[in-house]
Amino acid sequence: MLDLELLIDKGEFDINTINNLMILYSNAVEYYNGISSEKYTYYEARIQNMLIRPEIFNVMSNASRSNNKKSAPVKQGSGPIKEEPE
Repeated sequence: MLDLELLIDKGEFDINTINNLMILYSNAVEYYNGISSEKYTYYEARIQNMLIRPEIFNVMSNASRSNNKKSAPVKQGSGPIKEEPE
């Protein structure tokens, strides 16, 4: 977790770094909440603080835009489908 946080602080990160750190934070929230420990609030705050950082937001937005371009279906064809006569 600390290694990923340091990469982000140095500005040496990509969407995978962000996703991996968010997964670790989420797992910590689930674990500490499950054992009724207040420590989960620390990790919730870490998630929220990450999401408000402009550099994090920019990387996430760019990744989202590139995923939308890759997954958008390209419509091909020459018009409506004609029914075959019976």
